[in-house]
Parts: sequence; structure tokens; C-alpha cells
Amino acid sequence: MVVRLLSQIRSYAVLIICPIALVFFACSMQPAIAQSGIEPSSEPIAAPIAPPSAESTPPVPTPQLKSDIEQIKAKGKLVIAMVNKNNPPFFSESKEGKLVGTDVEMGQSIADSLGVKAEFVRTAKNFDEVIDTVYRGEADLAISKLARSMPRAQKVLFSKSYLTFRQALLVNRLALAKEKSRGLSTDQVVQDFQGKIGVYAGSAYVQYARQTFPKAEIVEFANWKDAIDAVVTDKVMALFRDELEVRSIVVNQPELAIQLRTVVLTDTSDTKGIATSAGKQFLMDYTNLFLETQYKQRTPNQLLDYSIVK
Repeated sequence: MVVRLLSQIRSYAVLIICPIALVFFACSMQPAIAQSGIEPSSEPIAAPIAPPSAESTPPVPTPQLKSDIEQIKAKGKLVIAMVNKNNPPFFSESKEGKLVGTDVEMGQSIADSLGVKAEFVRTAKNFDEVIDTVYRGEADLAISKLARSMPRAQKVLFSKSYLTFRQALLVNRLALAKEKSRGLSTDQVVQDFQGKIGVYAGSAYVQYARQTFPKAEIVEFANWKDAIDAVVTDKVMALFRDELEVRSIVVNQPELAIQLRTVVLTDTSDTKGIATSAGKQFLMDYTNLFLETQYKQRTPNQLLDYSIVK
């Protein structure tokens, strides 16, 4: 009987002790959770993101803008602005109506090197309007015996010089003799010029004349032939332009040598360049490389031989 009683006591003890032990264990774990700073979450745990597979679509690259040269190649032509006047040996129309001249040949050669055709646009009435044509983006290049002046360089990009001239005066001999009768030398008359000077309207020589001859009266001529007539008839005392243009007048019309005299200024220069708009830096770099490696500069005397009327 005693054994049976002890067995029953052990059974009751197990039933009492186990719940107490479980409660004690739960209480001992609660501070540990609070101390860790981690609060139990009721949210379900997200499944891990699988790494992208090798067969997933790659990101689309950002398209690159085409350079100015690529755009020219895409349209298949190089548009070149040129003044709508004949100015041999640089540009003029032949009897057959074909555009010829050294500047024309240069523009064609640049186009050929790019693998496109050359298209010459001759809507400009003077040289300043040629500059405006490329400034507005209506042509890729301007090749028109353009003087590289500071005001123009504020609007367009200029290439390196492909021609360099001295500036010159074509003076009426009789008017010059009157000035020298006051005891002045030719150099003194030129340095302190106070008469009328004719210039080609819309050319850089309008500005050059104002800078070089501040005391002179500047007279602009839209037609160069009218300017020559004016100096012959003493309506102006002199014409002011580059040495090639001035010298070629007397060379092509030797009878005028009796009335007119050429005076070349040795302390000035007139450099000619190719122009393009500010957004075509690739084209300008390419043009400079062409001038450096492909173009052979001509001297004023060589060009004078070209310009002589046969």
C-alpha cells in the first residue's frame, strides 16, 4: 500500500511542477528580448529576392547626339555660303554659268574629303551677310575671301588663316599732289589722312578704315566698279582694300596708272579665313586640319597672276 501511495504522489508532483517550470522559463526569456531592442513583428517575413538571371533583358543605353560632321554626312551635302558677286580669282561664274575659282575649289575639296557633295548658297549681297548666313545656321561653312575681324569673331568661329594680305590704298595722284604741295610726304599724308576714303560696303574694310584713318570721311560703295569710278574722278581721294584688289585694278586697267597710285601699308595685315557657326566645333577642327595638311597657300603675286583679265 505504501508503494502505491508513493507512486500516486510522484504523478501529482509531475503535473504540478511542469506548468510551473514552463511559466518560469517564459518569464526568464522576456527581459532578454526587451534588452536586445528587437520587437517581435507580426508581419510575415518576405522571401529573399532572387538574383537576376543571365537571360534577363540588359538596360537600354542612352542614345548619343550625333556630331555636326555626322549630321552633314547624314544629309549628304556640305552647304557653303558665298557672296553673290564675282570676285576672281576666288569665285566667279564662267561664260557657261559654272561657278569657278580658288575658294570654290577649296570648298569642293572639303566636301569631297567628307564624302558628300558641295552646295554653294549665294544669297548674300555682301560679305557681312555671308557671316550672318552661317550665324543663323543656314549654311555649314562660309568660304568667300572673308576677312577675320574682331566684330565678326563675336558671332562665328573662324578657321586659321588661309590667305594673308597687306592693306593698301589706291590714291588719286592729283589729289595726293595737292596734299604734298603743303610740304608733306606721301607717308605723312597717309598717316594723317583727312580726305574721303572709299570702301566696299558690307566688308571688314568699313571698320578697318575707321580705325586706321579716324580723321577721314568714310564713303561706302555697294558696287566696287562705282568705287573705282569715284577715285578716278576725284570724288574720293582714295580707295581702301587689300593689296590684291588694289593692285589688280591698275594691272587690269593699265591706262589708269596715269591717274592712280598704289600705296601699300606695311604695318597692317588682312587675314582671310573660313567661318562656321558656334555649334559646329567638330567641323571647324576638321577644316583647320584640312587647311594645315591639304591646302597650299598662294602668295599675293601668284593670285595676282590668276586675277589678270586675259
